[in-house]
Amino acid sequence: MSLKRNLALAFLTIFICGATTLAQTSQQDVLYLKNGSIIRGNITEVIPSQSVKIEVMGNNVFVYSMDDVEKMAKENVANTDKIDNRIQSKVYYNVITPGLLIGENSHGLQIDPSLQIINGYRFSRLLSLGLGIGIEGISGYTILPIFLESRGFLFDKPSTPFYFVGAGYGIAHRGRYGNHETTRGGTMANVGLGLRTPMGKTGSFFTSIGYRYQYAYTKQTNIRWVWPEQETITTETINHFNRVSVNFGFMF
Repeated sequence: MSLKRNLALAFLTIFICGATTLAQTSQQDVLYLKNGSIIRGNITEVIPSQSVKIEVMGNNVFVYSMDDVEKMAKENVANTDKIDNRIQSKVYYNVITPGLLIGENSHGLQIDPSLQIINGYRFSRLLSLGLGIGIEGISGYTILPIFLESRGFLFDKPSTPFYFVGAGYGIAHRGRYGNHETTRGGTMANVGLGLRTPMGKTGSFFTSIGYRYQYAYTKQTNIRWVWPEQETITTETINHFNRVSVNFGFMF
């Protein structure tokens, strides 16, 4: 299965999980009495044409004659958590996100670690802008990315999918000795989708998956003695790394 197909399936999974989370709404039983009263709770017993028993908050149980009942219904419970856990606008935020970079090189499948820290400002639910730094490994290179990232939440719900897109510069280092070597980094970019789950009043936990690009250049000079003179061999390597990024993290 190709890398592009894996990424497409992962994006689809994020959307399905987000839609399922949003669709899960708690319900409660409701009694509408003929005198105008409305009783909300959990109906525990119904005796047709005689009585109905309902348990309300505090484990209190009430019994009503069916002659006093106008109708019985099931209704959605008001989402009181939304007041505390909704996406706040015009606030500063911090993100800590470890993860994995998954791709292929000449040796086959390559999985490398990643860690990023982002500090930013949220203008609205749909738009925020942050400055990020990190440390990552990609196929023998150590990359120190410095980037700007925008992210936004798709729904005004405590649990919601979100998007992110970023670009910047990745400082590259290989740490190889014994040869004359020059290593340079270059453009980095990332884009993806995630799912936010509230944690406390202002924090949240999230998982995400995306596409990550990184440029890196290496020039290596080897000196070989071939009697009676020396031979200089110069090798230049240009890398365009394309990776799937899988992350989890915390936002405060």
